[in-house]
Amino acid sequence: MRGGLAVLPATTALVLGSVGAVLARNTQLDPDVLEYQALAREMSLQTVFGGVREPIWPVLFVLPVRLLGDQSPLALRFVGVLGFVLLIIAVQLLTTRLYGAAWGIVSALLLAATPWLVFQASRGLREETSAALILLLCLGLLPEKISRRSFVGLFALAGVSGLLRWDAMVVMLPVLGLALLIRRPPAKVWIVGPAVTVLIVAPLLVANYVDHGDPFYHSNIHARFFTNIEFHDQPGFPTSAELATNAFAGPQTTWTHYVFGLHSPQELVSRAARAFVIIPVDVTTNAMLGRSFYHLPFRLAVFLQPFTPRIIWVFAVAGALALLRTRAWMIPVVLGTIILLYSPIASLIDDRLVLPVYPLMAICVIEAVRPSKWMPAVRAARIRYRQAIAVEPPLA
Repeated sequence: MRGGLAVLPATTALVLGSVGAVLARNTQLDPDVLEYQALAREMSLQTVFGGVREPIWPVLFVLPVRLLGDQSPLALRFVGVLGFVLLIIAVQLLTTRLYGAAWGIVSALLLAATPWLVFQASRGLREETSAALILLLCLGLLPEKISRRSFVGLFALAGVSGLLRWDAMVVMLPVLGLALLIRRPPAKVWIVGPAVTVLIVAPLLVANYVDHGDPFYHSNIHARFFTNIEFHDQPGFPTSAELATNAFAGPQTTWTHYVFGLHSPQELVSRAARAFVIIPVDVTTNAMLGRSFYHLPFRLAVFLQPFTPRIIWVFAVAGALALLRTRAWMIPVVLGTIILLYSPIASLIDDRLVLPVYPLMAICVIEAVRPSKWMPAVRAARIRYRQAIAVEPPLA
């Protein structure tokens, strides 16, 4: 029985994601998925690292695109569904490690049934797979003792994540650096770990430099996109008419220039402060009230929308602060790193880009509400109250 329950969350994710993919089969694929499809169609061993995007997702598309041709869209959506299943498995493993099998099954099952996550799975995008790798990093950092081989393996995981979605690696590396400072492994780990990450991503950086003159072109091209969104129609920037035909119009730029060259320090601090509310609340709102092929009843959604995401945010903050003092410190640190990374563009992005925030918040909420966390304090308060009553003198 217990074994059957353990596979229920992943099974639910597979079934709901598959149904969503089938129901969406006659709709247009997302522009990003169409781009991955085009890259997979033309990909060869010589061009794996030369296609503007990180290579792993197009590589996963190669087989269905080559075998099915124009009939491949449904198969591409199923690649996203498998990433959703991996995310649910990662959530279950992490919460089980922290809170036991019951919490692991319940939390993973709730996420597997979340309409917004099911909808993301059916799109055929890479964000849920990327989120799963981030959670696996947290899982790998949980043990009290981490071997040298495991530490290096986590740096390898970061490198692989960079070839799937660059931002995932950017989130992982500061956390791994902090883990090095806290755990103080042998000096070899400090050298070999980062070297492994560099070796894994080096082919992508070299190909970018050869083809575009910028080793980080696959990432910086999106800085051009957000620059255009924020500053279009202003002097020196593309017009709306130009962006209507090419959202990436304009000269090459970098994230450093976009963030620090076009915004004042005061503006960046203000955006960072707002992002710690905007991003979690928006993601929670989407997760609760977003539509898939099923969703909450309209009246219930209207009732919940004004206050429930903010209540969840309060519990998540409380849980995050509590986790900082435990061996699971990396969960709130990763959560904060993601929010800080996207804070300059928090009001401009599609919330799927910060999808890992949702499962990380869920774990923080569990930390805040689980009975074993607050029941000892309640029992102690009751004992103090009874003792106070026992010694209180009778009224004259």
